[in-house]
Amino acid sequence: MGTRTVPSCTYPTVTRTKMHDAPSIPARPIALVDVPDAYPISESALRKWMRTGRVTAWRFGGKKLYLDRDELDAMFVVASR
Repeated sequence: MGTRTVPSCTYPTVTRTKMHDAPSIPARPIALVDVPDAYPISESALRKWMRTGRVTAWRFGGKKLYLDRDELDAMFVVASR
């Protein structure tokens, strides 16, 4: 069985001690896993967009990735409830 090469992705990491050093922290972050509930897109499509640079992702300490709601709102028309 051969080895599989996975493209590496780097996301800005923001830790509690370095939060003020981050280039731009989203004002309205949303966790990657919560985006499909709020927007008409799957998590796998979002991961592809992150790899290609279409959307920006942040990591605040742990493993969870966050996206900017304002950036997503600009891409999708959000129906008011």
